[in-house]
Amino acid sequence: MLLSDLNESLRRGGFSLNHYDLIHSRCVSPGIKKERWRRYVAELAALLRRDGWVQLVEYYYIIQSDSGRLTDQHALQQWGTVYRAAMERERDPRVGRNLRGLLRDANLRDIHERTYNIPIGGWSSGKCGNLCVVCFLSDLLRDQMESFVARLYCKPPAKRVKTLHL
Repeated sequence: MLLSDLNESLRRGGFSLNHYDLIHSRCVSPGIKKERWRRYVAELAALLRRDGWVQLVEYYYIIQSDSGRLTDQHALQQWGTVYRAAMERERDPRVGRNLRGLLRDANLRDIHERTYNIPIGGWSSGKCGNLCVVCFLSDLLRDQMESFVARLYCKPPAKRVKTLHL
């Protein structure tokens, strides 16, 4: 099913209550208005079957420099400042930091949170830079595999799993 505007109720999109085992929502923050987030997460929770899972993945739109080379005059820094200011008019560019509270407010339990620093631009070409790439990718893949394997063993294998991706 396709819902063209996540600011509308998910029920208008034809999604059924208590129907899904897993709902995965990612990178939707640019499209969801600030005041909609609490209802959006509550609606996701209402779509879940008992003991279902919700996975939310959102960026925290902040651009920083560990090396100190990213000054206020750098084009990337200026772009980030303008982008956040534009988003803050109706959106929440920092919603990634608030997901735990939104899930808790939706009466979900067993909430886990992970934050990743994602390097952009040129990385060091030495051992440290290569190690950063390997560590980041292996952590990301490990977490995804843990989630997948846990789903396999948490439900009887003969049961069909219904998944909703937003």
